[in-house]
Amino acid sequence: MDSFKLPFSSILLIILFALSFSALGSNSEFNPDSVKQLLEASSEEQRLELLLSSSEKILTKHPNEAIEYSETALFLAKEQNNLPGIAKSQLLLARALNILGSYNKAIEYLDNAQSYFLENGDSLGLIETYQLFGQIFTRIGDFKKALDNTQEAFSIAGKINAKSKIAELVRETGNIYFYFDEKAIALDFYQKSLAISQENKDKDGEAKAYNNMGRIYSELGNYSLALECLKKSL
Repeated sequence: MDSFKLPFSSILLIILFALSFSALGSNSEFNPDSVKQLLEASSEEQRLELLLSSSEKILTKHPNEAIEYSETALFLAKEQNNLPGIAKSQLLLARALNILGSYNKAIEYLDNAQSYFLENGDSLGLIETYQLFGQIFTRIGDFKKALDNTQEAFSIAGKINAKSKIAELVRETGNIYFYFDEKAIALDFYQKSLAISQENKDKDGEAKAYNNMGRIYSELGNYSLALECLKKSL
């Protein structure tokens, strides 16, 4: 009987992971025609905002289309000398390029956006910028820069008491340690992120923390705890 426990647990884990990913993909599909119609009926200023919001909405699932929208938004923002719009467009371009693995281009746009946020004391913009730098340097394999930038984002989030962002950044610090194969340290950060999310009654943050904890326990061979966490993440 014992010889069947490991495969059975592994199958359950695969099913739970599949369910969690299918839930993430349940959002309404992107419709470029409807966006085009809205753009045609909008003023120039409205078009900029629509392009930015549309890019942000579709970015994760449709990064190439998000790049097209953000590039158009950047062009309009420059024509209008809209500095916040320029910075936002550059930030969105960096996010989309990061998803596609174009890290050098992403860093270029991110550097430009960061300059504006620093000059204007835009805390939320700086948090997003440092956070994205942390994600990029994690993927590039620069452990120190990944941690330094994520810590910088965490420090700013703490100053403005952005609780949901604090939990997210603690979780992302765990991701950095996980990426560099420090599973025990990663687990500690995921548990801290979970506690913050529970305190804030942030169900989405709780689900993400449980999912990450489940992944750690699975890799450590503790399938009962992995299943427990993954069930709680659904």
